[in-house]
Amino acid sequence: MSNLSVKRNLQAFEKKYVKREIKDTEEIPMVQLDRNENNFGFSPKVPQAIAENISSSYVYTNVDGEPLRSKLAEFHKVSVENILIGNGSFELIGLIAQVFQNKGKKAIQGVPTFDWYRIATILNHGEMIDIPLENHHYPLEEIARNVTDDVEIIWLCNPNNPTGTFFTKKDLVEFLEKIPSSKLVVVDEAYIDFVPDEVLEDNLSLLEKYENLLFLRTFSKIYGLASLRVGYAIANPSIIHSLFQFKIPPNTNRLSVMAAAASLQDVEHYGIVKEKVASEKRFYEEELTKRGFYFIPSYTNFLLIDFGKKTDEIVRQFAKEGILLRGGSEFGYDHFIRVTIGKHQENKLFFEVLDKISLEE
Repeated sequence: MSNLSVKRNLQAFEKKYVKREIKDTEEIPMVQLDRNENNFGFSPKVPQAIAENISSSYVYTNVDGEPLRSKLAEFHKVSVENILIGNGSFELIGLIAQVFQNKGKKAIQGVPTFDWYRIATILNHGEMIDIPLENHHYPLEEIARNVTDDVEIIWLCNPNNPTGTFFTKKDLVEFLEKIPSSKLVVVDEAYIDFVPDEVLEDNLSLLEKYENLLFLRTFSKIYGLASLRVGYAIANPSIIHSLFQFKIPPNTNRLSVMAAAASLQDVEHYGIVKEKVASEKRFYEEELTKRGFYFIPSYTNFLLIDFGKKTDEIVRQFAKEGILLRGGSEFGYDHFIRVTIGKHQENKLFFEVLDKISLEE
């Protein structure tokens, strides 16, 4: 065994972030409803895009992430100077902290939320201020009240993971008006594509007024490219330039970039996935209501369900039946389980196992 040890400030997280992997068995193929993936799959244009470009894989990817960068700029009606392509949002979260988080200074977030904001902060010798959610919603007013001089980065997750709650453009504007322009405001919109069209607004238009604002987007969710690792940041050109200087030069691969570009153009598939997720979420809501379960209304492709008791054993029971779920104890919601909205047969299986477990109690 090595005598080397992880840095002291990371030791509390060392085991928590070992990724859970449970392999299929011959008897039970595992259904993954624990990672908020798009189980409906990627665009049919993706395989062709990969096939057409695989012969050029010996050449480094364009350092700007082209042609995806230009296609995203056109799609979002911004300049290419507003876009930075990353190897998934994970890389960009880490890069933001590396570039803008000074040693001994602070960041702030609502909790529970996506915990990589905290890890990125600690890895860069910063301190995270946690503000508890308010009725499962992101506590914007309380965060604004706690932005002190030594806070450098504000992390907002919208819709929030793991609760699935959402704040509006009006809420964001009211928040930004209270924040000094010297503070970087990061809005992680990994799940924004699942927000119903009648609620969704163009938050990117705020970039013209608020030069300290940065949005994160990903191809891992609605576009179904989780394993290809493509995310991007949209921000003021000066922020993008600062990040670009310190990113790994060839930080993406050619096949991922071309697959993402093809996905972006397949508006039909995007709409199909969005509608299927909405339909299957209604199925969950109806079936849970029939059984008397409380769940947090969600604007995402997952639901957080209250089981009324600690859920670690329930998660294990589901795993024995071939379904992987995310237990709430990992983020302080001990009585809850987070379940990804899957295909209809996967969702039906969830309720079959739920009823079986309930009968056994």
